Amino acid sequence: MTRIAYIPLTPLGDSILLMGELVELHRLYDPCEITVFAIPLIAELYSNFSFCDRVVTLAGGIHGKVTLERAPDETYDMVFNHGYEPWYDEIIRKIPHRRAYGMEELYRDAATCRKLFDEWVSLEHWENITKKKYTLVPQQMSELIRLVSPNYQGGPVRLTTDNYSVSMPDDMPDGKFILFLPGTSAGFKHYPTKKFLALAKLCRLSGFEPVFAVGPQDDSERAELSHTPYKTFVSLPLRKLAGLISRAALVIGNDSGPMHLAASFDVPTIHLFSFSGAQTWFCYDENQHRVIMPDCGTRMGLNCGECVRTCIGSIRIRDIVSVMESLLRHRFEPLRRVAYFAQDHIGDVLVWANQIEALFDFYAPCEVLAFTPSRLASECLSGFVYCDRVITYDQSVAWTEKQVSEYGHFDAVFNTRYDCDSLRRVVALSHDSAYGFENVEIPESDCRAHYDAYLPLSMWDDFHLRRECSVTAQGARLIKLVWPEYDCDHVELGESTYIHDFSRLSVPSAGRIVFVLGASDKGKHWGTEKFLDLAQAARKRGFESLFLLGPQETALSGQIETAGFHVALNLPFARIAALLSKGQRTACVVGNDTGVMHLAAMLGVPTVTLIPNGANFTWFPYGADGRARHVCCTPPCARPACSLRCPDVSTCVSKIRTEDVETAIQNLINVELKGDRPC
Repeated sequence: MTRIAYIPLTPLGDSILLMGELVELHRLYDPCEITVFAIPLIAELYSNFSFCDRVVTLAGGIHGKVTLERAPDETYDMVFNHGYEPWYDEIIRKIPHRRAYGMEELYRDAATCRKLFDEWVSLEHWENITKKKYTLVPQQMSELIRLVSPNYQGGPVRLTTDNYSVSMPDDMPDGKFILFLPGTSAGFKHYPTKKFLALAKLCRLSGFEPVFAVGPQDDSERAELSHTPYKTFVSLPLRKLAGLISRAALVIGNDSGPMHLAASFDVPTIHLFSFSGAQTWFCYDENQHRVIMPDCGTRMGLNCGECVRTCIGSIRIRDIVSVMESLLRHRFEPLRRVAYFAQDHIGDVLVWANQIEALFDFYAPCEVLAFTPSRLASECLSGFVYCDRVITYDQSVAWTEKQVSEYGHFDAVFNTRYDCDSLRRVVALSHDSAYGFENVEIPESDCRAHYDAYLPLSMWDDFHLRRECSVTAQGARLIKLVWPEYDCDHVELGESTYIHDFSRLSVPSAGRIVFVLGASDKGKHWGTEKFLDLAQAARKRGFESLFLLGPQETALSGQIETAGFHVALNLPFARIAALLSKGQRTACVVGNDTGVMHLAAMLGVPTVTLIPNGANFTWFPYGADGRARHVCCTPPCARPACSLRCPDVSTCVSKIRTEDVETAIQNLINVELKGDRPC
């Protein structure tokens, strides 16, 4: 009897893709006994597999150090090691063995391999032969087994209830069900839970019961699912998860270990990918298993190149449904369609962004098309994943009948604009119902003629609503026309709901403060020299400074660079979002009252916004909970509607005191250094 010790990797997906190697080792050395040495999760995975004879549980987790606490008593004829971190060398030394096989790694040089292994795969061989000959990860990783079985090709294992022990969880669903696996190991792989819920609603409408399964690390998904009517299994043992998978009509999920488990059982699957390597990680029969990526990627991301965008959320519900119908040979209910006419200014668009999310929720399952004449607004909205399509139009050119026909029919149209041209376009679209605002350009008579319900001009007579409520709460009134229970007084962006483009971004060596100098008018501009003084003070505290400049501030770049600070000029919104993200070590963002400052606050980055003329009482929609992380600095005399009484609003911004801004920055940095995330 040949005794074999086998050490897999720690991530679940990787270890599932390696399971076929045990089948090959059993074939090659029959009769043999294979003992798998693995962390608890992977030990659990392999303990259910008939080609694994025994498991020894290592101390440790997916990340961090792994140790073998007690050396085995028996001697193994051979050890096959996939582990590449330095601590695996010590584990191999503790296992009594006659021969060992492994791989040269970045953490393990050739000299160490000579002492540790009898045969190994060199880095030179890996780079020049393995990666050129094999595209798929399980084939590449099987180079280890090819040391003893040269013709072995590798590939995904085929799991069945005959070779993998399963059991059914309690409270199994009755009848046909579609299983959703919304969890994943990384944020950029995360498809928004609300989109999964829209698919779940469609499943129930179309005769399939939706079922969810989440793991112990999926806290945000579990919280969102707790408020839904759908059956949700939490932290199932792998044996029971496999049992649930084996009974599903279809499994849909992010790129994750459980999705690899589902595909290994050959249950029909739909895998949602962004740039995370579908061309190397997806290794299944495309007749039964499908990858869906955003439109920006070609087949399975083969042409993504150096693009690193958190674009997974932009995968359209319509595209997923099309694949569902193909795999299940079943016609699902049609999606509803909503048109949304957006404002021109970026700040206006962003403080009402939750309207689009609310419409996506209320009309789910649906698709939302946004219309705007503004190029910048169009770019901004294109990053918001609840917009399925953004259409930019020329206000000087009327739509043709062909264009209107191409846009199709809408269940509802919502017009947030105040111009007559937008109303004409609402009327031109084919729709069941329409909603909007009465205003000086769209009088009551036109509202009565063309809207099914509208917000009257008289609502602004309410001083509290107009001068003391956030603009987000004001805009929520439009949604309440169809959804009376809806309330929203602050804005925020959930995970994977706004596209970040990390391409060609380098992480700073120190914590960074970002300054935003743009302003829609001079009355909002605090002064370049004052911002430079703040940057100098930040430098003394050990922080880098970066100035974000738009097209109107191009002339300032020379002055700022001469002072010794970095400038980022005319960045697209997706790049700005990435620049302000946690991984870029942004301590806080400081700037005038602009659209970019709203984007920063919505992304959860600590902000200090300079707001004159009492606008903070309405234009700072970040709620009581957000005030600890988002601070507005105002003149001491700021009051609701004070700009109506002030004799000189043009100088208001100059009354914002430098010491107040410096204190706000320092307080935010102190909270960040002590609190829930490092700079």
